[in-house]
Formats: sequence, structure tokens, C-alpha cells
Amino acid sequence: MKTTFFLISLICVIIGVITANITQGYFFGAAATVALLGTFIIQGTRRIPNNPPNKGLLTVLGKRTKMVVDEGWHFFPLFPWLFGVVLVDVKKKERDIPAESVRTPDLAEIKIPIALTWTPSYSDTLDENDNVIFTGGQDLIEYLNSGGEEGVNAQLEDIVHERLREWAMSADEGPQTWQEAIGAKEEAVAILLKAILGEILEPIPSTIPTPVLLKCLNSPPRKPTEKECALWGQNWETAMGTIRALPAEDQDKLNRAVQRRREELARARQGNGHFNIHQLGVTLNRLNIGETKPLGDLAKAAEAEVKEAQERRGEMYEIGTDLLKAQELAKKITDSGKEISIQDAFQIIMEWKATREGKGFTVPGLSPALKQILEIFLNKLS
Repeated sequence: MKTTFFLISLICVIIGVITANITQGYFFGAAATVALLGTFIIQGTRRIPNNPPNKGLLTVLGKRTKMVVDEGWHFFPLFPWLFGVVLVDVKKKERDIPAESVRTPDLAEIKIPIALTWTPSYSDTLDENDNVIFTGGQDLIEYLNSGGEEGVNAQLEDIVHERLREWAMSADEGPQTWQEAIGAKEEAVAILLKAILGEILEPIPSTIPTPVLLKCLNSPPRKPTEKECALWGQNWETAMGTIRALPAEDQDKLNRAVQRRREELARARQGNGHFNIHQLGVTLNRLNIGETKPLGDLAKAAEAEVKEAQERRGEMYEIGTDLLKAQELAKKITDSGKEISIQDAFQIIMEWKATREGKGFTVPGLSPALKQILEIFLNKLS
């Protein structure tokens, strides 16, 4: 562009000189030069906006190049015929994929919401030796070729939906019941991340499925599902036997690879990921599973079960509280020199409770002697 600017400026000066010679006046020549040069500069000056953040992809004769233009003011000679720019909005894109309805092998229907965050890539990708292996301009071209924001979202949703259905319905992997599916968030994220990134993720050198490795090599190990118990042992004996049979060096490599994968999953769930998907021209920042819920009649049954369990816990707490009151009452009466059983004290507490609640309840079988003890106790309290 600098060479082009110089050449066109030179042409403007030459035209100014020719004008001066024709008009025989330096004023007209200078005016022609300034007018032409000013028009040339104003016509080619363009601004790359910064709100929302944008990057520009330079074009030459209408063809996109791999040169990325940053936000701010820039000069594009003979815009847009010779040099031009394609604006690309590079702010983070948050996409909550509508909850996918899937069935587990027990034929229960559940919904699994997915949250994604990604950003169009515009920075060069370097290898471990800091050599450029993929330029930011290439990524932006791939992003535009993928259909921009709408196209990328559509492709990511297709991958997620297809892999999620496969995982949920498989008899060989994934949850075997809807209860297992609700507790398998990390496993689902691991499966989806692998489906989206493919070979971008560093492979784990083992024939044991990654979800199994993440569980059995965790500290402490996580409890296996019923299916995993059958395949890998009640306490991962089969899996750990396979791992311990490896040479010490291979075991270290496996442990390091599993730990890296666990860290990658944690970053993805927290939104701190930086996974370059060059075929889409984007960087995946976040992938997480929302609250998994059952659907239809199963949801009603599960809600009723939870409510019943809560009621049972409430009743047990209430009974425990009443029993503590009865123990305290029995102790007070005993300290006053009278004897009373815990059963009788509990009956008294229940009668007080019923009276306080306006139920008019009277405990049957309360002996006159017990009533006399109670009266003595109450007199002492007063």
C-alpha cells in the first residue's frame, strides 16, 4: 500500500505540474495537486470500529488476503477498487443451545442444556518453537467461509446434538439410567469436547475409555456406575490392573495425559479455554452442561419422590426435636425428686404440642400419679 500511495501521490504532483504549465500559473498547479491528493487521501481513509471489537481482512482487487487490519484509522488507496477491507466482529459469542431431548437406555426422556462461548480467531497460532503454523488471516477467512456467526453456531449445534444423542442412548458408553445421566456432567463435557475438537485434543495413550480414566485416576477415585462395575470392577480393579501392567514410563505418560485432559475440561467448563478450531476459524472458550432434568411423567414422578423424601426428613427432624424435649422434661422432673419414664415424658410433650396447635388432643392412659408429678414440676417452674 505504501508503494501505491507513493505512485498515486507522484501522479497528483505530475498533474499539478501539467496544470501549472497549461495555465501558466503556479497557483492553479498547486491547487490541482492539493485537490487531487486530498481527494485521494479522504477517499481511501477508513476506520475499523472498536465497539463492538472488529478486525479487518484486507482485500486487493476484491480478493481477500491473509492480512489482518487492527481497529482504528487506516488508509486504503483507491478504496474499494484497489484496496478494501472486510469487517469481522470478533467479540465473544455466547450461545445457549436449546435443551436437547434425549433418551437413556432405560427409555427415560431427559433434557440436557448446553452452553457454548467462542470467539472468531484473528491471532497467529504458534507451535512449541514459536513458529507460525496458522495465521490469524487464515482463521478469519475460514470463519467467513463457514458462514460467520450463524454458520458456526449451526455447525457446532449439529455436532453437539448428534454426539449427545449417541452418548445418551449407547449401551457401551454413557449413562444407563436417567439418574446416572443427571450426575454425568463431566463425562458429557468430555465427550462433547472430543467431538468438537477432534485431533486438536492431545490423545490419551490408553485403550481404556477416557471417562473411565478420569474417574479411576481421580483422587480419590469416583464411584463407578453399575455398567462400569461390570466392566472395570467394583473399585476399578480391572482398569487399575490394566494400568499397573504398563511399564512405569508409560504409566507416567498416561497419568500426565489424563491430568492435562482434566485441566482442559476444567478450563472449558469455567470459560477459560483456548481451543483453536481452524476449520471453523474460531476459538472455543467455554463448553458446559446445564441442569439436566427429566421430562413428562418422569419429571412428575421424580418431583413427587423428592417431595416425599423432603417430607420424611422433615418428619424425622420433628420427631427428633420432640424426643429431645421429652428427655429434657424427664431430666427436670427427675431432678425435682420424682421419677418419670421417657415414654411418659414424650406423651406429655405430644399433648402440649397438640394443644398448642389447637387440635384438642389428649394423650390416653395418662395416670393420675403422672399428672400429679407434672403439676409439681410446673409449680416449681413457676
